[in-house]
Amino acid sequence: MKTSWVVLLTAIGLVGCSSTEQLDNSLRTLKQTEVCCESLVKFPWIKLETNDKFQSTLDGSSPVWNFGHDKSYFSSFKFNERSGNVELIVRSIMRQDKVLKPSIILLNEDFKVVRTVANKDFEVKFSDALNKNRYELQLSLNAKQTPYFIVFGESEDIGQKVVVPHPAKLRAEQMGEPLPIVSDPSYVVSANGLIEVEVKTTSVSGTVQTNEVINAESKNSKLDILPDTQAYYLSSIKKSVEAGDIPKALSLLDEAKALGIEDAQEVFVKAVNAK
Repeated sequence: MKTSWVVLLTAIGLVGCSSTEQLDNSLRTLKQTEVCCESLVKFPWIKLETNDKFQSTLDGSSPVWNFGHDKSYFSSFKFNERSGNVELIVRSIMRQDKVLKPSIILLNEDFKVVRTVANKDFEVKFSDALNKNRYELQLSLNAKQTPYFIVFGESEDIGQKVVVPHPAKLRAEQMGEPLPIVSDPSYVVSANGLIEVEVKTTSVSGTVQTNEVINAESKNSKLDILPDTQAYYLSSIKKSVEAGDIPKALSLLDEAKALGIEDAQEVFVKAVNAK
Protein backbone atom coordinates (compact mmCIF):
# COMPACT_ATOMS: atom_id res chain seq x y z
CA MET A 1 0.00 0.00 0.00
CA LYS A 2 2.89 2.36 0.55
CA THR A 3 3.54 2.37 -3.20
CA SER A 4 0.01 3.63 -3.80
CA TRP A 5 0.63 6.61 -1.51
CA VAL A 6 3.78 7.48 -3.44
CA VAL A 7 1.88 7.31 -6.73
CA LEU A 8 -0.86 9.42 -5.23
CA LEU A 9 1.55 12.10 -4.04
CA THR A 10 3.38 12.28 -7.33
CA ALA A 11 0.22 12.44 -9.42
CA ILE A 12 0.34 16.21 -9.72
CA GLY A 13 -1.61 17.98 -12.43
CA LEU A 14 -2.16 21.58 -13.42
CA VAL A 15 -5.44 23.14 -12.34
CA GLY A 16 -7.06 25.09 -15.15
CA CYS A 17 -5.27 26.76 -18.02
CA SER A 18 -2.25 29.03 -17.72
CA SER A 19 -3.99 32.24 -18.78
CA THR A 20 -3.57 35.28 -16.56
CA GLU A 21 -7.35 35.49 -16.00
CA GLN A 22 -7.44 32.10 -14.29
CA LEU A 23 -4.38 32.51 -12.09
CA ASP A 24 -4.87 32.51 -8.37
CA ASN A 25 -5.73 36.00 -7.10
CA SER A 26 -2.86 35.71 -4.67
CA LEU A 27 -0.42 35.31 -7.57
CA ARG A 28 -1.73 38.39 -9.34
CA THR A 29 -1.49 40.39 -6.13
CA LEU A 30 2.06 39.14 -5.65
CA LYS A 31 3.15 40.16 -9.15
CA GLN A 32 1.80 43.67 -8.61
CA THR A 33 3.61 44.16 -5.28
CA GLU A 34 6.94 45.99 -5.19
CA VAL A 35 9.95 44.32 -3.60
CA CYS A 36 10.38 45.31 0.01
CA CYS A 37 14.01 46.25 0.31
CA GLU A 38 17.13 47.57 -1.40
CA SER A 39 19.18 44.52 -0.42
CA LEU A 40 19.16 41.42 1.77
CA VAL A 41 20.73 43.43 4.57
CA LYS A 42 17.53 45.47 4.85
CA PHE A 43 15.24 42.47 5.23
CA PRO A 44 12.99 42.49 8.34
CA TRP A 45 14.98 39.87 10.24
CA ILE A 46 13.10 38.04 13.00
CA LYS A 47 15.50 37.09 15.77
CA LEU A 48 14.89 33.63 17.22
CA GLU A 49 15.54 32.37 20.74
CA THR A 50 18.01 29.53 21.35
CA ASN A 51 14.98 27.22 21.42
CA ASP A 52 12.02 28.65 19.59
CA LYS A 53 8.90 27.93 17.56
CA PHE A 54 7.49 30.60 15.29
CA GLN A 55 4.55 30.65 12.85
CA SER A 56 4.29 33.13 10.01
CA THR A 57 1.57 33.60 7.40
CA LEU A 58 2.97 34.45 3.98
CA ASP A 59 0.40 36.56 2.15
CA GLY A 60 -0.31 40.10 0.98
CA SER A 61 0.86 41.46 4.35
CA SER A 62 4.31 39.87 3.96
CA PRO A 63 7.44 41.41 2.41
CA VAL A 64 8.22 40.50 -1.22
CA TRP A 65 11.50 39.74 -2.98
CA ASN A 66 12.60 38.26 -6.29
CA PHE A 67 14.60 35.13 -5.49
CA GLY A 68 15.39 34.18 -9.08
CA HIS A 69 12.35 32.84 -10.90
CA ASP A 70 9.84 35.49 -9.86
CA LYS A 71 8.59 37.41 -6.86
CA SER A 72 7.78 35.56 -3.65
CA TYR A 73 6.47 36.35 -0.18
CA PHE A 74 9.02 35.52 2.49
CA SER A 75 9.95 35.50 6.16
CA SER A 76 13.54 36.13 7.21
CA PHE A 77 15.12 34.84 10.41
CA LYS A 78 18.28 35.29 12.47
CA PHE A 79 19.55 32.63 14.83
CA ASN A 80 20.28 33.67 18.40
CA GLU A 81 23.88 34.79 19.00
CA ARG A 82 24.29 32.11 21.67
CA SER A 83 23.33 29.30 19.30
CA GLY A 84 26.12 27.09 17.98
CA ASN A 85 24.90 23.83 16.46
CA VAL A 86 21.16 23.77 15.88
CA GLU A 87 18.42 21.52 14.58
CA LEU A 88 16.14 23.52 12.30
CA ILE A 89 12.70 22.27 11.25
CA VAL A 90 10.66 24.15 8.65
CA ARG A 91 7.06 23.20 7.92
CA SER A 92 4.50 24.46 5.42
CA ILE A 93 1.02 23.60 6.64
CA MET A 94 -1.65 22.31 4.24
CA ARG A 95 -4.91 24.08 5.07
CA GLN A 96 -8.03 25.50 3.45
CA ASP A 97 -7.31 23.45 0.29
CA LYS A 98 -4.08 25.36 -0.30
CA VAL A 99 -0.39 24.97 0.47
CA LEU A 100 2.82 26.89 -0.15
CA LYS A 101 5.82 24.89 -1.44
CA PRO A 102 8.72 26.33 0.59
CA SER A 103 12.38 26.83 -0.21
CA ILE A 104 15.16 27.97 2.13
CA ILE A 105 18.20 30.20 1.63
CA LEU A 106 21.03 30.11 4.20
CA LEU A 107 23.27 33.18 4.52
CA ASN A 108 26.57 33.93 6.24
CA GLU A 109 27.25 36.93 8.46
CA ASP A 110 27.92 39.08 5.37
CA PHE A 111 24.51 38.16 3.93
CA LYS A 112 26.09 36.06 1.18
CA VAL A 113 24.19 32.96 0.06
CA VAL A 114 25.88 29.81 1.41
CA ARG A 115 23.27 27.22 0.55
CA THR A 116 19.84 26.95 -1.08
CA VAL A 117 17.44 24.16 -0.15
CA ALA A 118 14.85 23.65 -2.90
CA ASN A 119 11.25 22.67 -2.25
CA LYS A 120 11.87 19.25 -3.82
CA ASP A 121 13.96 18.41 -0.73
CA PHE A 122 10.93 18.80 1.54
CA GLU A 123 8.96 15.68 2.45
CA VAL A 124 5.19 15.38 2.65
CA LYS A 125 4.24 14.48 6.22
CA PHE A 126 0.73 13.19 6.94
CA SER A 127 -1.51 14.60 9.66
CA ASP A 128 -1.11 13.24 13.19
CA ALA A 129 -2.16 14.16 16.72
CA LEU A 130 0.03 17.28 16.71
CA ASN A 131 0.26 18.47 13.11
CA LYS A 132 -1.80 18.72 9.94
CA ASN A 133 -0.69 17.50 6.51
CA ARG A 134 2.42 19.45 5.66
CA TYR A 135 5.70 19.83 3.83
CA GLU A 136 8.54 19.38 6.30
CA LEU A 137 12.33 19.53 6.31
CA GLN A 138 14.86 19.11 9.12
CA LEU A 139 18.41 20.48 8.87
CA SER A 140 21.45 20.23 11.15
CA LEU A 141 23.30 23.53 10.96
CA ASN A 142 26.06 25.60 12.52
CA ALA A 143 24.38 28.90 13.36
CA LYS A 144 27.74 30.69 13.44
CA GLN A 145 28.45 29.77 9.82
CA THR A 146 24.92 30.56 8.61
CA PRO A 147 23.37 32.99 11.11
CA TYR A 148 20.59 34.07 8.71
CA PHE A 149 17.99 32.13 6.75
CA ILE A 150 14.99 32.94 4.56
CA VAL A 151 11.86 30.88 3.91
CA PHE A 152 9.88 31.65 0.75
CA GLY A 153 7.53 30.01 -1.75
CA GLU A 154 8.55 29.18 -5.32
CA SER A 155 6.06 30.89 -7.65
CA GLU A 156 6.78 28.54 -10.56
CA ASP A 157 4.79 25.72 -8.89
CA ILE A 158 1.66 27.79 -8.22
CA GLY A 159 -1.45 26.16 -9.64
CA GLN A 160 -0.26 22.58 -9.24
CA LYS A 161 -2.34 20.06 -7.33
CA VAL A 162 -1.11 17.91 -4.44
CA VAL A 163 -3.18 14.93 -3.25
CA VAL A 164 -2.57 13.13 0.06
CA PRO A 165 -4.27 9.99 1.45
CA HIS A 166 -7.27 10.39 3.71
CA PRO A 167 -6.44 9.81 7.43
CA ALA A 168 -9.00 6.99 7.54
CA LYS A 169 -7.07 5.14 4.82
CA LEU A 170 -3.82 5.52 6.72
CA ARG A 171 -5.40 4.18 9.91
CA ALA A 172 -6.93 1.25 8.03
CA GLU A 173 -3.56 0.40 6.50
CA GLN A 174 -1.86 0.49 9.91
CA MET A 175 -4.55 -1.78 11.41
CA GLY A 176 -4.56 -4.16 8.44
CA GLU A 177 -8.22 -3.41 7.74
CA PRO A 178 -10.02 -2.91 4.38
CA LEU A 179 -9.57 0.58 2.98
CA PRO A 180 -12.65 2.78 3.42
CA ILE A 181 -14.24 4.50 0.43
CA VAL A 182 -13.41 8.14 1.17
CA SER A 183 -12.15 11.06 -0.91
CA ASP A 184 -8.50 11.97 -0.50
CA PRO A 185 -7.88 15.63 0.40
CA SER A 186 -6.22 17.72 -2.30
CA TYR A 187 -4.45 21.06 -2.12
CA VAL A 188 -3.55 23.66 -4.73
CA VAL A 189 -0.07 25.16 -4.54
CA SER A 190 -0.49 28.86 -3.74
CA ALA A 191 1.64 31.97 -3.29
CA ASN A 192 0.12 32.19 0.20
CA GLY A 193 0.62 29.80 3.09
CA LEU A 194 1.33 29.18 6.75
CA ILE A 195 4.91 28.29 7.63
CA GLU A 196 6.28 27.11 10.94
CA VAL A 197 9.91 27.42 11.99
CA GLU A 198 11.24 25.43 14.93
CA VAL A 199 14.81 25.65 16.20
CA LYS A 200 16.51 23.56 18.87
CA THR A 201 19.98 24.56 20.02
CA THR A 202 22.24 21.59 20.80
CA SER A 203 25.40 23.58 21.59
CA VAL A 204 25.94 27.19 22.62
CA SER A 205 28.78 29.25 21.17
CA GLY A 206 30.70 26.09 20.32
CA THR A 207 30.35 24.62 23.82
CA VAL A 208 28.12 21.61 24.36
CA GLN A 209 25.61 22.19 27.14
CA THR A 210 22.73 20.21 28.59
CA ASN A 211 19.20 20.81 27.38
CA GLU A 212 18.29 22.13 30.84
CA VAL A 213 20.86 24.92 30.59
CA ILE A 214 19.83 25.80 27.05
CA ASN A 215 16.14 25.88 27.98
CA ALA A 216 16.87 28.08 30.99
CA GLU A 217 18.75 30.56 28.83
CA SER A 218 15.89 30.63 26.34
CA LYS A 219 13.27 31.34 29.03
CA ASN A 220 15.33 34.05 30.70
CA SER A 221 16.28 35.89 27.51
CA LYS A 222 14.20 38.70 26.09
CA LEU A 223 13.40 38.79 22.38
CA ASP A 224 15.71 41.29 20.72
CA ILE A 225 13.89 43.01 17.87
CA LEU A 226 16.09 44.26 15.06
CA PRO A 227 15.43 47.92 14.06
CA ASP A 228 14.56 47.03 10.45
CA THR A 229 12.03 44.46 11.64
CA GLN A 230 10.33 46.92 13.98
CA ALA A 231 10.28 49.64 11.32
CA TYR A 232 8.75 47.24 8.79
CA TYR A 233 5.86 46.23 11.04
CA LEU A 234 5.08 49.73 12.30
CA SER A 235 5.12 51.18 8.80
CA SER A 236 3.05 48.34 7.32
CA ILE A 237 0.40 48.59 10.05
CA LYS A 238 0.01 52.32 9.47
CA LYS A 239 -0.14 51.97 5.67
CA SER A 240 -2.72 49.18 5.89
CA VAL A 241 -5.02 51.29 8.08
CA GLU A 242 -4.60 54.30 5.79
CA ALA A 243 -5.53 52.10 2.82
CA GLY A 244 -8.64 50.92 4.64
CA ASP A 245 -7.40 47.32 4.90
CA ILE A 246 -8.15 46.74 8.59
CA PRO A 247 -7.95 42.90 8.43
CA LYS A 248 -4.42 43.15 7.06
CA ALA A 249 -3.50 45.74 9.71
CA LEU A 250 -4.85 43.46 12.47
CA SER A 251 -2.92 40.50 11.12
CA LEU A 252 0.29 42.53 11.14
CA LEU A 253 -0.55 43.79 14.63
CA ASP A 254 -0.90 40.21 15.92
CA GLU A 255 2.49 39.25 14.42
CA ALA A 256 4.10 42.36 15.88
CA LYS A 257 2.70 41.59 19.34
CA ALA A 258 3.99 38.03 19.09
CA LEU A 259 7.43 39.45 18.41
CA GLY A 260 7.15 41.85 21.35
CA ILE A 261 7.07 45.10 19.35
CA GLU A 262 5.62 47.37 22.03
CA ASP A 263 4.73 50.36 19.83
CA ALA A 264 2.57 48.34 17.41
CA GLN A 265 -0.70 48.79 19.34
CA GLU A 266 -0.13 52.52 19.68
CA VAL A 267 0.63 52.93 15.98
CA PHE A 268 -2.52 50.99 15.08
CA VAL A 269 -4.76 53.04 17.38
CA LYS A 270 -3.35 56.36 16.17
CA ALA A 271 -3.77 55.35 12.54
CA VAL A 272 -7.39 54.30 13.15
CA ASN A 273 -8.17 57.55 14.95
CA ALA A 274 -6.58 59.56 12.18
CA LYS A 275 -8.60 57.62 9.61
